[in-house]
Parts: sequence; structure tokens; C-alpha cells
Amino acid sequence: MYPEIAIREICANMIIHQDFNVLGFPMIEIYSDRVEISSPGQPLISTDRFIDEYQSRNEELADIMRRMGFCEEKGSGMDKALTAIEKYQLPPIK
Repeated sequence: MYPEIAIREICANMIIHQDFNVLGFPMIEIYSDRVEISSPGQPLISTDRFIDEYQSRNEELADIMRRMGFCEEKGSGMDKALTAIEKYQLPPIK
């Protein structure tokens, strides 16, 4: 059982921040003990800064997804996702 906001936000970020110049595609893999969400390419910012820094590769896509309710406002979604993960006492994301 995973918090809906965590899955929604992390999947939305996977799509929004993907690097379209790199071959491959975003992937969600579901296992009995975990969910792995990945996207090809490297993030624009260090993963240590995901909580307090914002920079998007695809700002127009991000704006559309925010307006459709698929993700939170700039920078707030990861905070909410991580808070929900901690509340459910799940292992931290990698």
C-alpha cells in the first residue's frame, strides 16, 4: 500500500522532467515489495536537492499537468510525497 499522492507526484515528475534527447522511455515497475519509477537521462539538479530546488526541462508540459491536477505546484509535490511516505512508515525513496 503506497500513498496516492506519492505515486501520483513521482510519476508526474518522471514524465515532466524526462530528457527527450535521450533514448528510452519512463518506466514504472511494480514488484511485491516495492515500486520502481525511472526515466532515462540525468536530472538537471542533484537528487539531494529535489525537496528544496526546482528546475524543469519541460515547463510547458509541467504547466499543463499542474492545471490538470496531475501534480502539485512547483517544488511542493515532492515535499508532500515524502511526508506521505514517512507517514505510512515506508522506506525512503532512492
